[in-house]
Amino acid sequence: MNRDELQDLNEKRQEFRLILLELSADQEILKEPKKRSGFYLRLEKLYYAPDNEKRFRHFYSDIFSVLTQINDGDDQGSIDVLGQNMDILLCGYQAKNSDDEGKLIDISDQIRKLYDHISLDIARIKYSEKGDVEVSGQESIEKIRSQINDDESKIITLQDSVKEATVKADKMQKEYVSILAIFAAVIGVFFSGVGFSTSVLSNIDKSSIYRILLGVTILGMFLFNLLALLLGFIREIVVNKTWSLRVYIIGNLAFIIILTFIYVAWIFQVFGEASF
Repeated sequence: MNRDELQDLNEKRQEFRLILLELSADQEILKEPKKRSGFYLRLEKLYYAPDNEKRFRHFYSDIFSVLTQINDGDDQGSIDVLGQNMDILLCGYQAKNSDDEGKLIDISDQIRKLYDHISLDIARIKYSEKGDVEVSGQESIEKIRSQINDDESKIITLQDSVKEATVKADKMQKEYVSILAIFAAVIGVFFSGVGFSTSVLSNIDKSSIYRILLGVTILGMFLFNLLALLLGFIREIVVNKTWSLRVYIIGNLAFIIILTFIYVAWIFQVFGEASF
């Protein structure tokens, strides 16, 4: 192929791509008979040649590149509109014109082949897009599943945190109760001891030494048992352990010994003669 033939081929390929782009741009472009006739003339000029060997044959690559260009949005238009307009050209074409030698120009075969090739490539592109959508859909499903798994893990972690916070809150509540209990008990013991002590001391001049010792010992025994019960209750709340009975036994045994000593001292009048 010489330079002139190559240049002519490139010009026809450029015209061919331009025709396809124009047919894809507007669905109403072939509605007027004048415009349809204009496209038929351009196609006859493109495809027809008196010598069959020199007739233009479109390239599959040109069709695919134009369709891809349209479908990707690089140019305004639609491959569906192109398919519809090619169907109109195929159905409406009639050979009416003649060449300079009077031969009828008939490119119906070329239009039919062009229609078939365009329809085939449109179908391929649609099928490819469908496959891409399915793959994209599967990827989206996998992402959703992964997100659900992550959310479930976060929920489990949050539930554990809530349980831990609940345990801490219960423990703090017990501690607050313990503090309040200690405060209330201390106040109660203090005022009880003060009241009892006041009662005893107010009559100290009227009582014997033995009665005073007995009263003080009983007061101490009362306060000891009250405090022991209080501290045992607090220990049970805070650490869930009860005091050993040994504390009560030893303490009360000590007071019993003191009471016994006071009684013996009174019997033998150790601190002088006096009666209860």
